[in-house]
Amino acid sequence: MKIIWMVAPVAAALSVSTLLAGGGTSADYTLQYTIDGMGMAEGEGQIYGVRANLLYQPVGVFQDPGGDYTLRLGPYYVIPTCFGSMPPVFDVLGEKNRYLSVEGANTGRVTALQVTFGSMPGYEYAEGRTMWVGEPFQVTEASGSSQPTPPPAFWAAELGCDPFYTDWSTYGTIDVYDDAIIPGAIFEIRAIDEACHTGIPDNYSGALDVPMSPVGDIVGDCGVTPCTPPQGVVDFVDISAVVDKFRNLPAAPRKARADLINSEITQPLPDKKVDFVDISYCVDAFRAQALLLPGPPITDPCGSAAKADAGLPDDTPMVSLQGQPVVISLRPSARKILAGSTFDVDVYATGIVDLRTYQLALVTSGGETGMLTVEDLRIDGDRTDHVFASVDAIAATDMVGKRLGATTTSYGVAAPSTVYLGTFTLRASLDARGEFTLDLGVDEGATLFRDSVFASVSFRTERPELVVLAAKDTSLRSGHVVGNEH
Repeated sequence: MKIIWMVAPVAAALSVSTLLAGGGTSADYTLQYTIDGMGMAEGEGQIYGVRANLLYQPVGVFQDPGGDYTLRLGPYYVIPTCFGSMPPVFDVLGEKNRYLSVEGANTGRVTALQVTFGSMPGYEYAEGRTMWVGEPFQVTEASGSSQPTPPPAFWAAELGCDPFYTDWSTYGTIDVYDDAIIPGAIFEIRAIDEACHTGIPDNYSGALDVPMSPVGDIVGDCGVTPCTPPQGVVDFVDISAVVDKFRNLPAAPRKARADLINSEITQPLPDKKVDFVDISYCVDAFRAQALLLPGPPITDPCGSAAKADAGLPDDTPMVSLQGQPVVISLRPSARKILAGSTFDVDVYATGIVDLRTYQLALVTSGGETGMLTVEDLRIDGDRTDHVFASVDAIAATDMVGKRLGATTTSYGVAAPSTVYLGTFTLRASLDARGEFTLDLGVDEGATLFRDSVFASVSFRTERPELVVLAAKDTSLRSGHVVGNEH
């Protein structure tokens, strides 16, 4: 049965039996068709309307006897015309270290974004791989958290193996990350319409080439707001920019610029936070001694041997060779506090073998009513008992995330005796009553200790208890100390 099939692109799903007015569902048919008068199309296995940019997706099996087409009837779909697409737009603020930052084009159209790995210095085995930009989600700009809040937030997306179709123009800037997105690499990004078959190269847009800046080079001039794009040199402007982001200063660069490395450095993905490990890593880049990132796995994660154990980087957290945990002591200026008053908590450490970087956050628990809140924090660098008193160091505080930290500009130090780390000022609320416990906060890596190679240094916190009394309460209760190991 020879049939001339005149087809116009339609959005609805159609069956062959509908089109052929009573045709069967099991017999063989010979189908000759023209598309908008353009004549016979060619196909292999599946029938492709190549010249008309149509793809017919069959469930049945197709054969090509040399001109006409024979098919086993089954559900048969006609996909609308494959529209050409425009590539996304490069972020006007320039390249970054760990994020591809682009803005979607093709307003009002549903497309997917494919990323091809171009030049991959140090990871040449991954060149030529392709992955897809996944579904965007929001991440707060606050440096100490990877959650969606507090505002403002930005759109982040991770690379994956399957296309995600959306109108990318509705998101504004999208910051794309992956273990393969590394400093100094070059990537190509192409868009493809949802009506187009991903297996036909001509269906894709032209490529947007996105270069990554050299390791540690995140800004140019920060004498203006926002900072200008990277200029190819790592200097103290870059280090200061990471410190400013840690501190959540208004003029600091975006998180996608300052997030250089996961705080657990064996983890290949950036952690969408900015902490003192990022600051230390930028210092090492300035010294031309930055550690090589884990990078993409040897095995293509989207290939036939995806996620094979062999060749994948070891993502086990690296632990310092220090034998015993460092003992952290929290020492409040008083153990009995009046409601509404402030008091200081000094933090000390004992038994340090090798410490390069540390970061602290203080949390409280307990009490019958009310709360204790951090009102100020500082590191007194002039103190002779500060852990880094004998070396050059960078210290900073983050009032938004209530964190403080410091790093040396070279290697770690040993301090077997007790040394000073920092000070928190807390205020008891007017309704605070009862016994409260002080501790170091560990959620989202708020507290961390790292040695000269960024390995985690274990620690144990002595948690003091203190009593908050009403202003007229003169009763006496002594606090005591309990232990908590991390």
